[in-house]
Amino acid sequence: MPVILIGTLDTKGGEFQFVRDLLTQAGLSVQVIDASVLGTPYFQPDISREQVYAAAGTSLAVLVPPIGLLAAWKYYHEGRMDVGAALWIALAFAAGAYLGAAAAPSVPVPVLRLAFGLMLIFVAVRFMFASDASAASAAAGLASVAAAWAAYWGLRRLGRKHLTKPDLGEAIRKVKEKGTGDVDYYI
Repeated sequence: MPVILIGTLDTKGGEFQFVRDLLTQAGLSVQVIDASVLGTPYFQPDISREQVYAAAGTSLAVLVPPIGLLAAWKYYHEGRMDVGAALWIALAFAAGAYLGAAAAPSVPVPVLRLAFGLMLIFVAVRFMFASDASAASAAAGLASVAAAWAAYWGLRRLGRKHLTKPDLGEAIRKVKEKGTGDVDYYI
């Protein structure tokens, strides 16, 4: 059975190639799957990101029609659906997905990660402090996002002053020199 390495080969390709080569030198069969979204992979994977995208799209195409459409049809026939609201929400989803897909390649990955994290914090706080007043719930969510934003920038500034970036290659070399001992599995 091969060792499966899944990673973003456009940004971390050098590290994945190093790990793949170490595993191959150790006599293990390795299969690399590219999950990158930004650019050209550092080296040729066994399974390209296009193949991963096609598998995800196929999975969605297989799941949505039989599950989503049939369930919606049943709810519609039972009179438990607000068709107007469903159409507006579907249009908003379609527009958001299209615009997001168009804008995502031009937005730096750290900005996307930060925006997604802040959005998750906002939603989580709204759920935790849910009240009947939407304004109070939204204010609590926005306050938590502001606090998370300030904490992020404070820790980022602190980290730049005091922390050195980890060197994955050096860490792997040290483990290899030290040996793995008597283990029955490898990660």
